[in-house]
Amino acid sequence: MQLFRLLVSVLLVLVGLASQSHAWEAEKWTKTNIALGTAATVVHMLDWGTTLDIADKPTMYHEKAPFASAVIGEHPSRSDVNLFMASLLVAKLGIAHALPSKWRNYFFGATIAVQGYWVVNNFRIGLRLNF
Repeated sequence: MQLFRLLVSVLLVLVGLASQSHAWEAEKWTKTNIALGTAATVVHMLDWGTTLDIADKPTMYHEKAPFASAVIGEHPSRSDVNLFMASLLVAKLGIAHALPSKWRNYFFGATIAVQGYWVVNNFRIGLRLNF
């Protein structure tokens, strides 16, 4: 049920962004926007892979990231992880597209820092990519 609420919330945010005139006429992406967006997506995929490892080892590990654990729980299923991570990636890219170019850089920088922290932590405690 929590995952359903997240998906509805994400859709409402995206619809709200799309309803703004500037969302339809978004600023072009700069080379820096593209580079940071690519880096953010790579970090997101690393987080996705290690979170799937958590799902496969519920007796050894649990989800600690506050936002993720609030949505998918401490012991998520693989399908919950996949749905959450796919939805989060679409939401992040949609939000970034609606932002002015300068703010895209800050947004991607923040997502790289936050998810990067969890990826490093996951590898440090022994989790591996498990797609």
